[in-house]
Amino acid sequence: MLFSLKLQTTKSLTFHFLRLLLFAILVVTCQSKSFADTLIVADSGNDDIRFFDTDTGNFLGNLSSSTLNIRNPRGMAIHPTTGHLLVADNGSGNVGIHEFDIQNDSYLGIFGNTDTITSPGALLFHPVSGNLLANKVPVDVQEIDGTTGNVIGTFGDTGANLTIQTQGGFAVHPTSGNLFMVDTFGVQEFDADGNFVQTFGTTGTNLNFPADLIFHPVTGNLLVADFGNDDVREFDGTDGSFVGVFGDTGDLTGPDTLAFHPQDNSLLIGDSDGSIKSFNGTTGALIGPFGQTTGNAGRATDFVVTSVSPGGVTSGGVLALDTTDPHIIVVNADTQERRGFSTYTISNTGDSEINYRVEGDEAWLKAFSDQNNTLISESLSGTLQANASLATFVQVELNSALLLPQGFHQGTLRFLNDTNGQGTTTRDAILLLGGGTSASLPGLINAPFPASHFFCTQGGACNPLKLEVPVGNVSESTLNLGVEVESSGDFINVQYNTFSEFLSNASSDTSLLKPQANANFSILAGDGGVIALTPNNNVTTLPTGPQSIMFTLTDTDSNQTLLSQTTRVFIVKDPFNLAGSEEKAISPYWQADAQTYTFLAVSHSSLSAMNSEIGVSVAAIVNEGGPFGLFAEFTISRGQSKKVFIVSTNNPVINASNLPNDEFIVGNAEGGHGQLIFNPIATATAELAESATDRGYRDVTMLNLWGAVVVQSTSTGFAMEFVGDTQDSRAINASGFSGLN
Repeated sequence: MLFSLKLQTTKSLTFHFLRLLLFAILVVTCQSKSFADTLIVADSGNDDIRFFDTDTGNFLGNLSSSTLNIRNPRGMAIHPTTGHLLVADNGSGNVGIHEFDIQNDSYLGIFGNTDTITSPGALLFHPVSGNLLANKVPVDVQEIDGTTGNVIGTFGDTGANLTIQTQGGFAVHPTSGNLFMVDTFGVQEFDADGNFVQTFGTTGTNLNFPADLIFHPVTGNLLVADFGNDDVREFDGTDGSFVGVFGDTGDLTGPDTLAFHPQDNSLLIGDSDGSIKSFNGTTGALIGPFGQTTGNAGRATDFVVTSVSPGGVTSGGVLALDTTDPHIIVVNADTQERRGFSTYTISNTGDSEINYRVEGDEAWLKAFSDQNNTLISESLSGTLQANASLATFVQVELNSALLLPQGFHQGTLRFLNDTNGQGTTTRDAILLLGGGTSASLPGLINAPFPASHFFCTQGGACNPLKLEVPVGNVSESTLNLGVEVESSGDFINVQYNTFSEFLSNASSDTSLLKPQANANFSILAGDGGVIALTPNNNVTTLPTGPQSIMFTLTDTDSNQTLLSQTTRVFIVKDPFNLAGSEEKAISPYWQADAQTYTFLAVSHSSLSAMNSEIGVSVAAIVNEGGPFGLFAEFTISRGQSKKVFIVSTNNPVINASNLPNDEFIVGNAEGGHGQLIFNPIATATAELAESATDRGYRDVTMLNLWGAVVVQSTSTGFAMEFVGDTQDSRAINASGFSGLN
């Protein structure tokens, strides 16, 4: 994001305009350009920082110190005093704002204590205070001391007036000096102290997940990169009325970031297809790709122009890759069919030879130089002359892949310039290992559907945000499919994203998905994707208790059901609500971590008023309010007992492999503790269920419950208390039957 201000000689210089001009000179660029200006690109496709000459667009190289210290760059800012480059990073294990001395190509570390900020996005130095502002997901803008880097706290009213699902940009109004910020479906305006002013004009009704914004240096109108609508939208800079789609930008594929060129006012747009495009700043007509950005920049998430001369950018060999596409592999674990043979062309665009290396970071991911080579090496390496190119081939190593559990696995391909580091980059790789192909479509494979649930609070916030079902195609032709969700109400959305789309959204907020009711989609040969189920706002209208969801996948050409097993997913709405408490049992405490686990025994008490089969859903809720792991759901029959274990991940002894006939609730490795809720699966527990051979209530409060928290190393522990089962004399179940001591 580039804030470029242009003096209008007919306007008086107000105090706000003076301070903004000073800010523009210090932070971004001088209008009287020295011809050493450099366009800096935050490249989330290559996970580094890249430099381009602003005059020619020529690729100058990458900031080599960023290659090992940046994993998913988002926003950038030039420090107004030191000239250092600050980069907001969202990469796993690398979250924070990182500081670089670009003149000396050196990494200075985390700026202050900004590694405490979750998911930082756009950055802006405040025009008056000089403090750094960083928006974050979720829901506010953090103010950071501009000198020390210490986090001060939430900036003004932003915590109460932003939803910030996009991590997009800031802009400063050219006359009022107010701060403008993109929000989920609009642009919010704040004064210089962070006080909320308004949703600007009609932006709240004309935008769909805006990603960045900038004021036009000539007209003063506001331009917004609209990721959801695949274009750039123009709004009147005074009243915010919608002007229209700006020029030819309607042909974009998800714009991420905007900047005006410091000389000719052409508009530069970083598109999610991996390109940087140039448009006429007056008419919006497409000029074409900007300079040498094609092939030398992955996915641009932010722009900065600086007159600071970057160091570490030297002449010599430069590695370049022909595509930003990920590598997709689909394998049928049953038949051992596999698809996903990818070709990447690496080039040396510099003036001297380089030593290159191509390698995968997983045992199943291999690179080699000959498409017919049966010996797949751990890595591919060699020498590449200046202006030369080489095709490299990537494939799955089948024996290693088959050792993995069925499901969705991610890896990384590394393309390394071992000579000087220039152009070193990575590409994502995805392995879908599935099975269960149908007679109708033998090419379709699917990973096991997560038999899971959504835990939704009274206000409608759900955890997890979505459930994902990977599917793939190992055939030679396209598969046409349809996915349908049947439920008692319109409270679930379904969306299919190809693996490429899934990866592009994975680094952003999940709200960037564009949900719809049901979906028809196609899977190309050798490709795959992810079906996502997401609760919508209608969950707030649901009654307390579980709701049944039926998931069906069909062949749309023959209208034949492909997955014969439908899957039930339960949405549990506010299980602690006292309304309907007579239909559930609870336990006030469970615990599971590296040293302990919880054991439960659920028994059918065989009372005459009970149905011979009762469905039970057991939820382990942590004290913070969310689920510890997937709910344990089972049916218990007359005279039967069922064992349930609550364990943290990777328990070496108490696990489903060693105890295949028992039920498990498995949470994270850190463990947790909280309360248990035993809900009925039946929706009408107060009604007598009758059949020719059975008669009784499907009521979990008529079951016997027992349990203990166990210290695994000593096999000691303590018994648990249960409220609402037949052992609780205070409980009165749905049939009016009082529990017995």
